[in-house]
Amino acid sequence: MQKISIKREQSQAGLSFAEREKFRPQVKNKLLLLLALLLTAATGAWAQTVVTIGNGTDTSPFVPYNSSFNNSLEEQIYLASEIGQSGIITAISFNSADDETYNETINVYMKNVTRSSFSSTTDYEPLAASDIVFSGSVTFGKGWKTVTLDTPFEYDNTKNLLICFYKKGSTSYSIYNTYTTQAENRTIAFYHDTNVPDPYNLGSYPKFIKLSATRANIKITIEAGGGGSGSEEASTYTVSFAENTEDAANWTGKAGNGDYQALPLTGVAKGAALTLKYDGTKKVKSVKAVKKAEAPHLVIEDKNNFFGIGNQKFYFTEGETWTEAMANHPENAAAGWVIYNDRLRFKPDVYGYAIFILRSGDYYIIEDTILNQPIDTSKTYMFEGTNPT
Repeated sequence: MQKISIKREQSQAGLSFAEREKFRPQVKNKLLLLLALLLTAATGAWAQTVVTIGNGTDTSPFVPYNSSFNNSLEEQIYLASEIGQSGIITAISFNSADDETYNETINVYMKNVTRSSFSSTTDYEPLAASDIVFSGSVTFGKGWKTVTLDTPFEYDNTKNLLICFYKKGSTSYSIYNTYTTQAENRTIAFYHDTNVPDPYNLGSYPKFIKLSATRANIKITIEAGGGGSGSEEASTYTVSFAENTEDAANWTGKAGNGDYQALPLTGVAKGAALTLKYDGTKKVKSVKAVKKAEAPHLVIEDKNNFFGIGNQKFYFTEGETWTEAMANHPENAAAGWVIYNDRLRFKPDVYGYAIFILRSGDYYIIEDTILNQPIDTSKTYMFEGTNPT
């Protein structure tokens, strides 16, 4: 628990007695607080390390995925002995030799694995939607390109690290990245211009599958900690009041240079400056910031980035229904979730009410009576829709 000192927008230095008396109610009624999001563990600040693996100077368009084809899924293994520590992986970087820049929409998956290589074209590592750590657009160009993870990954150094890149249906650019040849086949690639690999059913893929000892050079940004659960550490935070905070309606806040808005504030980046403004009539003596673990949530997958919105989180408490979760977790509404016409939808005012239908692995829509059933965490949830009208 951290106590945060208050920095006032104005100073009383140089004011006369009368001016100071006039100044005090202004401070009381409209107090600006500048808070730093001090993300520290109980034992102190997190130490961050950048681990570089691979020193080869040759280049290839086949790593970290096959950019020469429209569709590509590629799994690569980095050994525990190469990484050297457990911790929270927040970013990965690859080294491109291309002078031009190229935009790619990709998914990145990570897993802690015991395997150190691939023995055959059927010896792939199964993937699940919960393994996704990044989904979105990446611009590749000359030099090291960093991909900051949407969901930081807890790496267990008793195991090896599998990283999978997946792109679907985008133009082939032949992006050349540096690589280092391994003693074993630590890369398996699925690729074709028209046949699309299914990340969750790779055994059914009928086209090109290749084993390779070619593996991309990589930089892994890792924060000390972790050690084996595979759980997530938040990269963004929700700022909200403790329950029963008095006069909470008269507070607004902003992150960085953004606009003031009512709390809770969602998606606040780690290390961001947070400014709170109070417009009530009560006297504010102090403000205390407490970092809490991220609330339980589902990851709703934008499969293959079909809609271009990336994966989204839906917060809940175990045993809650969908309707109760909407009522009890304001961060859901703040992110854009709504219940409209007895159906759960995401940002309908932006994308239209019929485009995004939320379904689960057995393809039932979250609507009507299902809204009032407890959330089933055993299922994989994703955005689906074939007729955006």
